[in-house]
Amino acid sequence: MDKGAVTQPCPNSTAQTPVYKKWWLWTIVGVVVAGGAVGLGVGLTQRQPAPTPTPFIEVKWP
Repeated sequence: MDKGAVTQPCPNSTAQTPVYKKWWLWTIVGVVVAGGAVGLGVGLTQRQPAPTPTPFIEVKWP
């Protein structure tokens, strides 16, 4: 190896992209948020069934 040669490290080995800048992280976050919003919207807009009346038994004595 020549003592006058200058070596440089590979650019990918020292500077890694942070996780919050990865496209797949934001895709997952978007899918989770959209799913939660749809689930919340559907859950809050469902109508409750009408309560069934309490059975009434009429007893008559002759």
